[in-house]
Amino acid sequence: MGIGIFVRIQGRSEQEALAWMHAEGIDELVATAAWAQSENRYRQLLRRFARRDLTIGGISLALGIALGVLSWLRTWEPWGYAFALFFIALGLYACQDVPARLRGRPGPADLEQRAWMLKRYPTLPGGPDGRAV
Repeated sequence: MGIGIFVRIQGRSEQEALAWMHAEGIDELVATAAWAQSENRYRQLLRRFARRDLTIGGISLALGIALGVLSWLRTWEPWGYAFALFFIALGLYACQDVPARLRGRPGPADLEQRAWMLKRYPTLPGGPDGRAV
């Protein structure tokens, strides 16, 4: 993951990213180009997460439905229905951020991660005189 994407995930500014890149010895032209590319890469990353969530959610939903039908056909005890409901709920939970991520915007889980990262990394390297920004 590049500096630009890391900074974008945190919701920080272009100036902070460029200052960090300069501290790492990356020149102005390359740093500006990397920042511009990081927006597209960040959107691609969110869409990739959405596809992953859809796959996990779809498999969980299918498993829950199959288990529910099998429980009904085999006249199993309520445990079969409980597990079916669990997998259906798991599938729906896995898909909750998909609409926002498909549009290339962070979902609620991504915003939670952003808040955690801002607490974990309150400053970035690359400020004046090599101090943190």
